[in-house]
Amino acid sequence: MNQKTLKTPVSCKGVGVHSASPITLEILPAEPHTGIVFERSDLPADMNKIPANWSFVTDTKMCTKIDNGRGASVSTVEHVMAGLAACEIDNCIIRVSGPEVPIMDGSAAPFIFLVECAGITEQEAPRQYVRVTKPVKVEVGENRWATLKPSEDGRLSIDFFCDFAGRENFEPQRAQFNGEMNQFKVEYSTARTFGFVSDLRKLQELGLAKASSLENSVGLENGTFLTKNGLRFTDECVRHKVLDCLGDMYMGGMPIIGQIETHNGGHHLNYLLLKALLCDKEAYEIVQVQEVESGGTMICPAESVTSESRVLRSN
Repeated sequence: MNQKTLKTPVSCKGVGVHSASPITLEILPAEPHTGIVFERSDLPADMNKIPANWSFVTDTKMCTKIDNGRGASVSTVEHVMAGLAACEIDNCIIRVSGPEVPIMDGSAAPFIFLVECAGITEQEAPRQYVRVTKPVKVEVGENRWATLKPSEDGRLSIDFFCDFAGRENFEPQRAQFNGEMNQFKVEYSTARTFGFVSDLRKLQELGLAKASSLENSVGLENGTFLTKNGLRFTDECVRHKVLDCLGDMYMGGMPIIGQIETHNGGHHLNYLLLKALLCDKEAYEIVQVQEVESGGTMICPAESVTSESRVLRSN
């Protein structure tokens, strides 16, 4: 299996859900082993590039934010990252005209649509994966934890449970994503971000969620879901949590082969789990997945680890 990029550039316009800034986003093809790189088109070229890598994450409150330490940052990267993961895009430049990825409809589906409109091309370089070799676990408080365990099927599966401790009469929800990206596109990619209406004013006082609305979010108030045109799934909230998790884990520099189980997780727990994995060299290996004549696949050590630096950057 080889690396992939876009056939042609593609773009869209929207608004940043937290900044309320109008944003133009472009996704451009890139050479093999480039990885995914964000680029601020409104900043000078010598300071505007930020690799989509866990070691550049500086904030996980309500979204995932990356910063290159030289004056450039981009917030809310998780939805476009989930879309790129679903389309198996390894190399591209994401050019944004401001400090945030546009929220669009609050899901990953618009970004998948963009990539599929541009077309996908296979490149002359083998795709490399981070394969989990021993379990890792992170905990935040008594009721929030996540584990990442080895898997032999060549995929990243996600088992997500959330209950929010009974807030707003929210009934517990659980979703189990099997790692098949076509399943993700159909059953998870359209799930929208959500939040409690009672939190909105406080968030806006903190400079967050300035453009949050029923155009791009699902609201929860007194046990009622407030939406535009109804819920897309009865368990849309936990499906969006799976979406966020996939996007955050794609910040590992390459796709991960493993099994995630998480209880009341979010961006911060996703980041801590990825960091725990990639800071422990005994917990993973870099491999390639090769097709075999019988129609299946075989996992084997990477022949050359030219993209290892994308994984092993440290803070």
